[in-house]
Amino acid sequence: MYAYARQFAAGRKNVVAVALLRPGFYDRTGHRSDGSDNGRRDTFHSGNNRAVAGAISELRQRYNARSVVALGHSGGAGTIGVVAGNNPGLINGLVLVSCPCDVPAWYASRGRRPGSAQSPIDYVSGIPGGTLIVAVTGQADDNTRPELAADYVAKAQARGLPAKAQIVGGGHGFSGTLAATSVSALGAMAR
Repeated sequence: MYAYARQFAAGRKNVVAVALLRPGFYDRTGHRSDGSDNGRRDTFHSGNNRAVAGAISELRQRYNARSVVALGHSGGAGTIGVVAGNNPGLINGLVLVSCPCDVPAWYASRGRRPGSAQSPIDYVSGIPGGTLIVAVTGQADDNTRPELAADYVAKAQARGLPAKAQIVGGGHGFSGTLAATSVSALGAMAR
């Protein structure tokens, strides 16, 4: 994600791009964020979502940002979906990539129980009007199936939010057409 953040900011005036790790997660170089990933079983709980909201709020203040657009992949998409609905106005545009937007349905499809998980679909009502939402899913994604994002987008559209779902070639991994389409959607929001 760091390379995508650097590429995204390059050549854009007045744009700061930041790549965040969810609480307790690590990157490919071994950096680990504070907090717990709960054994990667229930990472969508309120404590983790509050931590991410706090980080975004702090960054917004530090850079005096007039607008924040966020892209999250997989669990990161689920997190920013909840954060946007729980913190109206903090995020002005969302690109939800390979999103488990209905966490109970996603867990059920994987033979798991949601526990204390917060689910983006339950927080759509808190997202302010005018917040742009694009959900991008790979047609061959066998982890976060396209209908999870489609149901979220339908609920957002029913509230009058400018939301759309895009199904593109590829699977779950953030690469190829999935990544290019997602970064392009983010770029359109950052204008």
